[in-house]
Amino acid sequence: MLKGCNIFKKYICKDNRGKIKAGTTALVLSLFMMLQTLPSIAAANSLNFSGGYSSSKNMQTGYLVSLDPSNNQTVVPASVNNVNNLVGVITSKNSSNISFNSPGSTIEVGTSGVYNVDVSTINGNISKGDKITASIIEGVGMKAINATRIVGVAIQPFNSNSLGAIKETITGQKNNIIYAGQIQINISVSDYSGLPGSTNTNSLLKPFQNFFAKLVNKNVDQNQTLIAMVLILVCVAVAFSMIIVSTVVSIRSIGRNPLARKGITKHTILIIITVTVILLVSFAAAYFVLVG
Repeated sequence: MLKGCNIFKKYICKDNRGKIKAGTTALVLSLFMMLQTLPSIAAANSLNFSGGYSSSKNMQTGYLVSLDPSNNQTVVPASVNNVNNLVGVITSKNSSNISFNSPGSTIEVGTSGVYNVDVSTINGNISKGDKITASIIEGVGMKAINATRIVGVAIQPFNSNSLGAIKETITGQKNNIIYAGQIQINISVSDYSGLPGSTNTNSLLKPFQNFFAKLVNKNVDQNQTLIAMVLILVCVAVAFSMIIVSTVVSIRSIGRNPLARKGITKHTILIIITVTVILLVSFAAAYFVLVG
């Protein structure tokens, strides 16, 4: 039997030996207080982090950005050409739970957490769970297929029917019509090994891949890069061999018969025309390989 209860007897009373003994109401109250803390614990696992940077570019909220190689306190719009320096997404001021700002910073960049990001269907429709990387359009992301640097994982799908999707035309694309808009991305910058069956990153091919991507204004994979390079190198080797052989033969012929100079000149012009055609055909073939 409990005795010595005071005004708080609904919650705590003392038994006949003077020890504190919690009643049923106290237990319910404790459980209620624990439940109230659960949202705070859950929120702690999805905190948004951001940092302050400066930039000479005019960028809007949602743009993917990369660090400027010449200044790690400055950001530039992210694209396939600087994807290795990918750092995060432009966000509005006071949109993060925790922000690290340096003196003189003018742009807030979300580096961890969930943010709205500009994306497109350049690499196809985006599904929930797809990895997102930079594209040929500065500041706009796309689905990652091959090994590359990614900004995070899509937590919303995106396609032509998505809310806010805008139809765009891209010159040089296999599919010229794409759609762009914003979806929520769980930002976590990391390296991605690529989808199963995709070509792994080759550091030797990467500079050529970036060059070709800029040349055709389209993201190209390393298979396309390799085929284009082989086509160009083989044709250049054939053209160079024809020029060398023709030059040697012409010199020997003129030495043996100076009167043959006129005919040899015509032959040399024909060789030059043939070589030019071979090179043009190789460049055209490589271009069609790159644009897919």
